[in-house]
Amino acid sequence: MTYDDAIAYLHSFTNYEQVRDAKAMAGITLERMARLCHQLGDPQRGFRSVLVAGTNGKGSICAMLYAMLRESSLRVGLYTSPHLEHLRERIRVWNPAAGASEQPQEADWISADAFARILGRLQPILEGMRQDGAGGAPTYFEVLTALAFVYFDEQQVDIAVLEVGL
Repeated sequence: MTYDDAIAYLHSFTNYEQVRDAKAMAGITLERMARLCHQLGDPQRGFRSVLVAGTNGKGSICAMLYAMLRESSLRVGLYTSPHLEHLRERIRVWNPAAGASEQPQEADWISADAFARILGRLQPILEGMRQDGAGGAPTYFEVLTALAFVYFDEQQVDIAVLEVGL
């Protein structure tokens, strides 16, 4: 799967960031996400996390926490939504071994190759969930969240700052 294929596949999932359907959104529960994570081996259990929830200011708080944690010796992940300029900026990992001056602004973004590879790994599970009818297909946000969890687990982050949807 190429990055362009991955983006096209991702867009096949319902994106409530672009399509507002209050009735459908009210029916979303955590069971589907828990089932997806379980089928992936519960990658979210491989790292500590700070969850940021609420109505306003989540992205700013996440960015500030990420910036503070980057000053430590910890390998830090960041997951935010929506993106400002590019989809890959939603999923970041800071490598403390490379100093800040050595990393360009986009260096901590998930790479296009990693994004495509992980989404390819998720695809059979996602398609199974689409077909089984028990709880429905994951949403765009749930797919990206699962992708971030797998990436953070692979990158062996010490802690991830996660902006969560409710």
